[in-house]
Amino acid sequence: MNTQAFFDSKGHIFALCLFAAIGPLVMMTTPVLAYQLATEWQFAPSQVGTFFFYEQIFMGVAALPAIYWAKRYSPQKVMKVFILLFILGNFLSLFANSLTTLVLARSSAAFAAGSIMIVTMASCSMTSKPARTFALWLLGQTIFGALAILVLPHLFAQFGLKAFFVLLIILMLIATPFYKQFSNEVPQAPQQTEQHANHPSSLSIIWSIIGVASVLSFFMSISSIWTFLTSIGLNSNIPEASINGYLSFATLFGILGCFVATFIGHRVSRIVVVIIGFILFFISLLLMLGTIAASTFMTSIVVFKFAWMFTFPFILASLAMMDHTGSIMKYVSLMIAIGMGVGPGISGQIIEQTAS
Repeated sequence: MNTQAFFDSKGHIFALCLFAAIGPLVMMTTPVLAYQLATEWQFAPSQVGTFFFYEQIFMGVAALPAIYWAKRYSPQKVMKVFILLFILGNFLSLFANSLTTLVLARSSAAFAAGSIMIVTMASCSMTSKPARTFALWLLGQTIFGALAILVLPHLFAQFGLKAFFVLLIILMLIATPFYKQFSNEVPQAPQQTEQHANHPSSLSIIWSIIGVASVLSFFMSISSIWTFLTSIGLNSNIPEASINGYLSFATLFGILGCFVATFIGHRVSRIVVVIIGFILFFISLLLMLGTIAASTFMTSIVVFKFAWMFTFPFILASLAMMDHTGSIMKYVSLMIAIGMGVGPGISGQIIEQTAS
């Protein structure tokens, strides 16, 4: 039987952070991917939004079968299946030549990525300090995202969009041996006490629903801005090369936000942390209004990225406290995917309707 020491072990935490960094790499690199789709494939903003919409929806749909397999199969077993499906989906993406074929090819890869994220999020919930683990979980994503944003423009210039899919295949092949660090047992719910059994926690259920809905709202807002940051910069006549540099620089502050969240852990009230994070979000959005100077643009995305990575681990940790088996994370993953998909779709339509 897996003990708490197993879930808190360095091998387990490293594995969940590694796979969590690879799975959502599309989400973490949306500005450069969106620009590449617009230039190489000549996609309009609404088509770019459509691509990310379906990418995230397929990730979100993974939560539905997870309701079944999460209670019947161990994380190790499901990881083997979804690692293979992820690699297959990215291989098929190499042969896409239109929006329709690209979306179809991406469906299996995105579905597998969503399933892998569910496993990693549930595994985070099983650790004794979920706020710290979620901060490390997000830190891995941020580091991989920063490196990808830095490297992808050069790969795109040489090989086009296909370079991204090859990169995902290589990264997953490297990570594959570490799936054995996950639990080989089906997560079991803790035994309820007689007092708890006699008093159903309806209030806890209500708060869980509110928490899951807040994740949807959070990521709809985040993705609406993150996807079109390059366009915002270009609209202010900032050179593309400078924008990519600013995005990489801002991601360093995202890493800093994760480190700060890891350090704070349980030392500060989560409510205080979330309030500070949202104040920073509003400041960054105000800085983006209208035609702005390059320095203002850089400052706005630095604050935006820091606030994102600083706040989100505490939101997840709050939900994890209501769910000691990780079962709620299926729905959190679904809301993240829907939010990341719907946000760019809506904002892409707004951009086209309001463009002069």
